[in-house]
Amino acid sequence: MALYTNGVLQSVNAGVTTPLSAVNDLYSYIGHSLYDGDPFGDMTLNEFRIYNGALSPNDVAATQVLGADAVLTTNVSLTATSAGANVVLAWPVAAGAFNLQSKGSLTGGTWTNVSAPAAQIVGTQWQVSVPKTGGARFFRLVR
Repeated sequence: MALYTNGVLQSVNAGVTTPLSAVNDLYSYIGHSLYDGDPFGDMTLNEFRIYNGALSPNDVAATQVLGADAVLTTNVSLTATSAGANVVLAWPVAAGAFNLQSKGSLTGGTWTNVSAPAAQIVGTQWQVSVPKTGGARFFRLVR
């Protein structure tokens, strides 16, 4: 279980082993425990969202940037723009769960995740700037 505040990871409880399907929804409280003696949560809650499944850390960041009325996407296009000695690869913020992958040939080899440099949110897009050196490279987004 992970707790995010304003799109930033605050804490992780790796000891939670009960699946959400086992949770009984007899009472629906936010910030209040059913156990006697537990205090109410010390918080101000402006918004609460429910998703059908777990969000990736990038999806959490995207929902923070896009706001409550935006919907995350499962259909995305990758763009490439030349910028000096680099190529800037970009895709919409709403596609946070996608991973950028690359390989050197379309006829062989294995697609590998591009983890460095890490994608950053710039305006309304995820962006990665990669150098033009090192021969041909092919890129794709996968979910």
